[in-house]
Amino acid sequence: LWLESYPDSSLRSEMKYYVEDAEQTEEVQKKIDEIKYKNVNPEEIKVIEPCCGSGHILVYVFDLLYKMYEERGYQTREIPTLILKNNLTGLDVDKRAAQLASFSLIMKARSVNNRFFSEQYYVIPHVYELKDSKILKQMGYKKHLKDLNLLSDEEISLIDYIVDTFENGKTIGSLLKVKAIDFASLDNALDKVKNTVSSLFNVEFLSVGIKRLEELSNLAKVLSGKYDVMVTNPPYRPISSMEETVSEYATLNYPNSKVDLFAMFMQTDFVKNNGYMAIVNMHSWMFLSSYTKLRTDFNSEYEVVALAQLGPHAFEELNGEVVQTVAFVSRKTQIKSFAMVCDRLVAYGTSNEKEEALLNKKNRMTSRKENYEVIPGKPYAYWISAKALDTFKNKNLGSCAEIVSGMTTGNNDIYLKGWTEVDFNTIAFDYTSVQDIDLARTKWIPYHKGGEMRKWYGNHEYVVNWSRSKEFNRPL
Repeated sequence: LWLESYPDSSLRSEMKYYVEDAEQTEEVQKKIDEIKYKNVNPEEIKVIEPCCGSGHILVYVFDLLYKMYEERGYQTREIPTLILKNNLTGLDVDKRAAQLASFSLIMKARSVNNRFFSEQYYVIPHVYELKDSKILKQMGYKKHLKDLNLLSDEEISLIDYIVDTFENGKTIGSLLKVKAIDFASLDNALDKVKNTVSSLFNVEFLSVGIKRLEELSNLAKVLSGKYDVMVTNPPYRPISSMEETVSEYATLNYPNSKVDLFAMFMQTDFVKNNGYMAIVNMHSWMFLSSYTKLRTDFNSEYEVVALAQLGPHAFEELNGEVVQTVAFVSRKTQIKSFAMVCDRLVAYGTSNEKEEALLNKKNRMTSRKENYEVIPGKPYAYWISAKALDTFKNKNLGSCAEIVSGMTTGNNDIYLKGWTEVDFNTIAFDYTSVQDIDLARTKWIPYHKGGEMRKWYGNHEYVVNWSRSKEFNRPL
């Protein structure tokens, strides 16, 4: 975003992992020039981290923003305050994580301004714990509001919307879809309630209840807002392992990405038009058929600018092959024939090797999504050759011949045996046609049933009884 606005910025040399944009055609470049950020004021850049954890990404973004402010000539002592006031927003469902993220940003600000804790500079970071409205329903908030007789029906309906929306806010978290409502009227209504005189019967509501409503109002503003950049490493968790309320919410609001939480974060609505979304998540969304509709939605809304398919072992802390990741930066726009930069790093065994390959551009290529969209299911096969793509442009096998299932015995327990279970001399090895076999003598035919991958030798395990059945009088 910054280098697009200021192409001569010195920050390019300070960003170790920055990937230069792909060279575009003249027509595509013209469209990019029309939407790109120009003369950016650093105070106006809005960044959200919806799964901030203890704040690692937020602190990294703080460092980068600090350099941007410096480059535009801001006073050093004012920069930390401006960053925390204007630029950064973090969310997390875990209270302790949100506290740690906020603490990390405060300590980062203090490290570059030793007067940060003075009244002139101190700002509380915009890092929020996501909460729910269950306590409000438990205390019967509606009755309290009506008994006070202070609010109009419209004001009460605004409060009702907030309470209903955040009923499961603690489990759904920043995946909550919140519409932009009349927040000024909502805040005014809450102020009227908060400033009323309490009684024995409503003291809990006017203290605990109103505080929760104010917290939820602030969260609603954040969740309904639009940002220039969303950057995150979301949780990887299949929806099948989540609570029923989350599963139901995902089915209703994220029908094409409900398989896993990480995929659902690709369909949040935080990013403004022409803004950027940067994510590290599982690379399964790029290929599996269960994410076909997600890929269709994503491709219709975003253009991938740069992508690094990291594969397994991208994180030193994680062993095994299960966690296979991809890091990508995408832009919320549609430009036909847009070229993206891709690094295929799956073959490298360690994170250090992957890093070296990325920095040395060992497996870097450019691709256009129009290329692999001709493949059924639209997998992100960005590395596929033009010759291979041509095969998908021809007729498929189903248009030339009838596709049927393979052989079915009807009862594998009777008609299938391991080849070591029968007389070796009754197995018909080395024949190319069943007509050449004397089925009276060699009735067992080698049979490939499939199975798990074997590195050195195939699954040659079974033989099938091909003799004539006396019961049905036909070949089996």
